Amino acid sequence: SRGAVVDLPLFYSRFGTPTTRFAERAVQEEQASKCHTHDFKDHKTDEHESLRTIAFASSRAALSGVLLSMLQHGDTLVAPHGSHSDVLELAGGLLARLGVVSRIYFQSGPCSLEAVLSALGSNQ
Repeated sequence: SRGAVVDLPLFYSRFGTPTTRFAERAVQEEQASKCHTHDFKDHKTDEHESLRTIAFASSRAALSGVLLSMLQHGDTLVAPHGSHSDVLELAGGLLARLGVVSRIYFQSGPCSLEAVLSALGSNQ
C-alpha cells in the first residue's frame, strides 16, 4: 500500500485499539488507491510525506486536530455561520488565544462568494 503505516503501541482508550488501527489502515489503503488513479503519482512517498489516516474519537477531536495542525498565529480562519458548533467554539476560544483571526460569515445562498470576500475584507 502507499505510505508507511506506523505501528504505535496500543492504548485501550482514545489513542488506539486494534479496531481503530484496522479502520485507519482500511481507509488509508482506499485513499491511496484513489490517488493512484488521479494525478497524484508524483506525491512524495517517503516516511514523512506519506498519506496518513487518523481515526478520532469524536467530531470535536477531529476538528481540533485539523484546525490546530493547520493554523498558526497570524492566520485567518474563514467559516460560515452554519459551521459545526465546535468550529465556532474553537474560533472564538482557543484559536483566538493562539492569535488566529476568525471571520464568520452568513451564507445568503449555496454559493455566497460575496459573503466570503466580505469576511476576508473585514480583516484588512
